[in-house]
Amino acid sequence: ENGRVILQVNPINNGGITEDIMIVSMDGKLDTSTSGQARDQMNEIATSGMTKVVLNLSELIYVSSAGLSVILSASKLLLSHRGELVICNANELVGEVLATSGFNHLVQIVEDENAAIESFKSLSNSDQL
Repeated sequence: ENGRVILQVNPINNGGITEDIMIVSMDGKLDTSTSGQARDQMNEIATSGMTKVVLNLSELIYVSSAGLSVILSASKLLLSHRGELVICNANELVGEVLATSGFNHLVQIVEDENAAIESFKSLSNSDQL
């Protein structure tokens, strides 16, 4: 669909280990026409008390600079609430945009949801050292 980005939110609970991880899937195009709605939804998620958010971009077909701004502000908001955003499953085009704009230095980008969940586990382990 044109002019719409759909955010699907799935908190996951895997035997209690990953109950505080939320998977957010973006679907469609994240650009000027959809970034306002997406920003509101991402800000709501970032301030909801969830500290581990996985942004699954497998269904995102396009992202513009306005869209990048949404992702970055959500990441910063999460950090200010002692949380973290991890991006996964970006397709080649979206991945290229993320890399070109230096996102890989700002937000953790991993291959898939399992890698994202593992990255949170290793973070919480390093907190205890």
